[in-house]
Amino acid sequence: LARRLGADLGNEIIFTLLKKKRIPIASLRCEFSASTLSEDEARLLQMPTGFPIFRVDYTGVDRRGAAFILGETICRPDRFVFEIILPRRTR
Repeated sequence: LARRLGADLGNEIIFTLLKKKRIPIASLRCEFSASTLSEDEARLLQMPTGFPIFRVDYTGVDRRGAAFILGETICRPDRFVFEIILPRRTR
């Protein structure tokens, strides 16, 4: 997967890049939680250690049911909006 995505990995949001490269995600499991910035994260974001953040851990699954991408995202809860569309399953 990294070879297919190449140098763009460091320049684009992973989900935008997967769509652009036509790599489908059959399903995505997301776990939302609250946390605080670690020393390393605080240094990178130029914010105080312990600042409250919103964390999302995610697992992308392919059509065969195999996990093929794992990741986490952190953001300031006062500067981010999540939009989630949950389609109703039909039987």
